[in-house]
Amino acid sequence: MIATKESVAYDYSRFDNRPRVRKAAKLAPLPKEEQAPTRVKKPVRRSRTNAIKTGFLLVVMGVICCTIVYNYMRVTELSIESSKLKSQLSDYQNEEVVLRAQQEKLYNLADIENYVQNELGFSQMGQDQVSYVELSNPDTVIRMEAPSQDSYLLSGLLKSFNAVVEYLN
Repeated sequence: MIATKESVAYDYSRFDNRPRVRKAAKLAPLPKEEQAPTRVKKPVRRSRTNAIKTGFLLVVMGVICCTIVYNYMRVTELSIESSKLKSQLSDYQNEEVVLRAQQEKLYNLADIENYVQNELGFSQMGQDQVSYVELSNPDTVIRMEAPSQDSYLLSGLLKSFNAVVEYLN
């Protein structure tokens, strides 16, 4: 008897739980259509190099992830520090404005003049007061001769040499 789709559909022996029927069904050969292909599958071999490569890649990815997290953390710390420094700068700028206003108040020329006249007793010079400046030595001018072209060349070389010596020190 050749098994066809119709006959296989009505073969209930496969689902029978009686032990003798089960044993007979196991011993009976399957029809050619139902037999599995006769190819022998080779066992899948995983080489050690793949495992090493995978491990190395996992370590590299872990290092990269840790680096990224650290850099984000550092950026956050620096931005917090930057905002603190900006607030300090604005505080110092406000303090500068206050101190400048106090300085202008303290060094008001009209107040200083009033203090000098009233407290210290000084007064401005009148037209009847004359002040003389006495010079013990008269002014003199000494004229230097213009240096020649040779001295310019020599002084230029000397300056260049001194510059090289200073650079080397």
